[in-house]
Amino acid sequence: MKTLFFVVLGLVAVSAVPVEHSFPQFENGTPKMKEQVNTCLRNYKIDPAVLELGDEKNFEKTDKLTKLEWGCVRACVYKGANFMRADGSLDMEVLTDGDEPEDKKKFESVVDICRAEAGKDDCKFFQCMDEKDDS
Repeated sequence: MKTLFFVVLGLVAVSAVPVEHSFPQFENGTPKMKEQVNTCLRNYKIDPAVLELGDEKNFEKTDKLTKLEWGCVRACVYKGANFMRADGSLDMEVLTDGDEPEDKKKFESVVDICRAEAGKDDCKFFQCMDEKDDS
């Protein structure tokens, strides 16, 4: 589940989301992914130069963002990739495709907890997901 959230910023080292199969346009380093991430960074007035898209060390560079900014960028990218619907719900079928039942259940539980904590605030939702994933 931890790698699920690295879809953002071209870090598609995803085990829980077979993005390359479902959404080849959002595979790591593709022009579509870079464009989406840059758009999201600009939407939140974050200089895209803060990250070098396609760089394997992007995760280390995200510490230049606040946890809330990082959550906002991830929410934006998930929406752009259609992993998150307009109503704030996640496309659980795609995001858990190929997961073991226990992993799927754990992920769904964290999603439910974070949505309850964050309400309709997608930035706080992804901030929560990151915090729960670290625990």
